[in-house]
Amino acid sequence: MKAVTFITVSIILLFSEDYLILSNLILAVKERNPEITSMRQKVSAAKENIKIKGSWNQPKIGTEYYFSENRFMFEALQTIPFPGKTSSKIKIAKLDAAISEQMLSAKTFLIISEIKKAYYMYYLAYNKNRVINENLDLMKQYAANADALYAAGKSQQSDLLKANAEIVIMENMMYMHNAEIESSISMIRSLLDYNADKKLGIPEEINIKPVIFSNLSLDLSPVIKIKNIIMEKNLKELGLSRLEWLPDFMTGIKYDTMEDLGVMVSAEIPVYFFRQAAEVRKMKYESEMAENELLNEKNITRAKLDALVNNYKAKLKSAENSKNTVIPLREQTLKVSEAAYRAGKGSFLDLLDSADKYLKDRHDYYETVIELKFILAEIEQITGKEIE
Repeated sequence: MKAVTFITVSIILLFSEDYLILSNLILAVKERNPEITSMRQKVSAAKENIKIKGSWNQPKIGTEYYFSENRFMFEALQTIPFPGKTSSKIKIAKLDAAISEQMLSAKTFLIISEIKKAYYMYYLAYNKNRVINENLDLMKQYAANADALYAAGKSQQSDLLKANAEIVIMENMMYMHNAEIESSISMIRSLLDYNADKKLGIPEEINIKPVIFSNLSLDLSPVIKIKNIIMEKNLKELGLSRLEWLPDFMTGIKYDTMEDLGVMVSAEIPVYFFRQAAEVRKMKYESEMAENELLNEKNITRAKLDALVNNYKAKLKSAENSKNTVIPLREQTLKVSEAAYRAGKGSFLDLLDSADKYLKDRHDYYETVIELKFILAEIEQITGKEIE
C-alpha cells in the first residue's frame, strides 16, 4: 500500500500542474532541434554554392625574367568557359539548393513526427497510470469488503488474499508505466535540446475524430519532390556533359619592360573523345534511372498511404465502439458484480474478472487512440501536409 502512495507522489513531484501542449512542442522543436538547425545550415551552404558555380576560375598572373636580355615579362591569363557551361552549372547548383530545401522539409516533418510520437507515448503511459489509480481505489474497497465479510464469516479468506494480490499487481504495472513516462519525457527533452532538469507539464486530453482523406496528394511530399528535382538535375547534367565536347578558351596579355605588348588566345580541346562519350552515356543512364526511381517511389508511397488510411478508418471504428459501447458495458457489469458480491449472491472471482476486463478495455482504448495518432503522424510525414 505504501508503494502506491510513493508512486503517486513521485508523479505529482515530477510534473507541474500545467498542461504540456503539443502544438507548443511542435513550434519549439522547429526552432530548437539540432538536426533541423543543421539542415538549415546545409541549405545556406547550398545557396552559397550557386555563387561559386557562377564564377569563373581565378585569373593567373605571372612574371618571367630573361637573363640574356635583362628584361622582365609580365602576363595575365584568364580561362573563359564555352558559352552555356557556366549557366548550366548555375542551374545545377540551384537544383542542388532546392534538394537541400526539400531535405530540410523532410527532416522537419520527421522530427515533428518523432516528437508527436514521444508525446503520445507519454500520454498513453500517463493515462494508463491514471486508470490503474482509479481501479486501485476500487480494489482497496473490494479488499475492505472482503475483510469485513470474512470477519463476519460470510466469505473466505482467499477473497482477501486475491484482492491484495491484485493490488500488488497494479502497483507493479504502475512502476512499468512510470518507466515509460520517464522514457517519453527523455525523448521529448532530447528532441527539444532541453536539459535533464527541465520540467514538463501533464499531457492534454487527446480526442479522436473522423478525418477526411479525399484531398491527400503526393504533390507536397518532400521525398517525391526530391526525386523530381533529382530527375531534373540529371537532365541538366546530361546537357552539361554534352557541352563538355566544346572547348574552353584561355586569353591573356603579356607585357615586358621593353614595352612590347602581346595578346594570347588558346583553346582547351577535348581530344579524348572516348572519355567524353562515356561521360554523356553515364549521365543519360543516370537520368533514366532517376526517372524510374521517381515512378517507383510514387507507386510505393501511394500504396503505403492507402494502407495507412484504411488502417486508420478501421481503428477509428474500433475506438468509437470501445468508447461508446464496450467500456460503458464493462463499467455497468463491474457495478452489477460489485453489488452481487456485497449481497452475497456473486463470487469474488466474478468481481475480479469484471474489474480486470474493465481495466484492460480502458487501456486498450487508449492504445488504439495512440495508434490512430501515430498513423496520422506518418501520413503527415509522407504527404508533407499537416492534417490536424
